[in-house]
Amino acid sequence: MPANLEPQTNGLKVSLGLLSGNEEHGLLIRFSPLMRQLHLQVGSDRMERFDISEVAYIGFHRPKGVWPSLPELEGMEAMIVHTVTGKKFHAQVVETKAHEEGFYAFIDSEDSPLERLFFYNHGVRIIEHPKPIGQL
Repeated sequence: MPANLEPQTNGLKVSLGLLSGNEEHGLLIRFSPLMRQLHLQVGSDRMERFDISEVAYIGFHRPKGVWPSLPELEGMEAMIVHTVTGKKFHAQVVETKAHEEGFYAFIDSEDSPLERLFFYNHGVRIIEHPKPIGQL
């Protein structure tokens, strides 16, 4: 996975989509797709730990006032990602390798508070192409 996909700043505002169907919001202390646990600061005085086996996806929030933009990456394609919790996301999905823990996707809609997502493979039910089969 290209290193430039990982968020450069620690302490980013995120939403964790949990396999239970709940969402947790806070500041992610550090992130790498190889980490086995995520540490989320919830409020000013509470730290929560999540094993990645509990997490379907991480939604990285776009800073306020920043217009959505997509990185120029080879192999990015518009897809609809359905999670095991029933949520679906229309996003530009980054090509990945079979041995990786998950994959990144970028949202270019100004209506979404999210800039990018990291989906864990165990949290994805299906990835579908938005075009009808006859147009592929």
